[in-house]
Amino acid sequence: MASAKYVEAATIELPDAVHKKAKARARAKGVALNVYLKDTLVAQIDTPERPTLSKPWMHIFDDLKRDSAFHAEIQRINDVIESEFENVEPEDAR
Repeated sequence: MASAKYVEAATIELPDAVHKKAKARARAKGVALNVYLKDTLVAQIDTPERPTLSKPWMHIFDDLKRDSAFHAEIQRINDVIESEFENVEPEDAR
C-alpha cells in the first residue's frame, strides 16, 4: 500500500469482544492495533460494493457465474440428459 499523509485522527468505540478480537488479529499479524484497524478499514472501503439484493443468498450465484468447474459440470449433466433422451426404449418404439 502506498504511503499516505495522515491528516485526520478518529476515535471509535468498539464492543469489548470486537476490541479483543481485533487486538488478537493485529498481534497475529505482528502489527500495532491502529495499523491493523487502518489497513482493515482501507481494504473494506476499497472493496467494490455488491448491489443490495432482495434475496441476500443470491450473491452465491454471482460466484458460480465465474466458476469454470461448475460450468463444466452443468455441461456434463446436460450431455448425459441429452444422450438419455436420444435412446428410445423398445416398448416405446412403435
